[in-house]
Amino acid sequence: MTLLRDTDAAKLSPLSKILLGQAAPTLVTELEQVKFFDETLNDSQKEAVQFSLSAPEIALIHGPPGVTPACHHSNKIDRENVHTN
Repeated sequence: MTLLRDTDAAKLSPLSKILLGQAAPTLVTELEQVKFFDETLNDSQKEAVQFSLSAPEIALIHGPPGVTPACHHSNKIDRENVHTN
């Protein structure tokens, strides 16, 4: 962390700058309609996937275990991202 903190800001990636508090994340942009591959997702889960797809650099999905399983959503986000690009 010390090495990253002391690295010249011009050499850091945009994500590194955000994570180190040297820059603010870009505002979330509204996505056009997202077509979900997995229709078993509930509305809250779909909203979480859409939110993470609309965050340019980083998004944090938080929820109780079993309701928003991170591994399950990570896979959905990857697949949905491939579908939208």
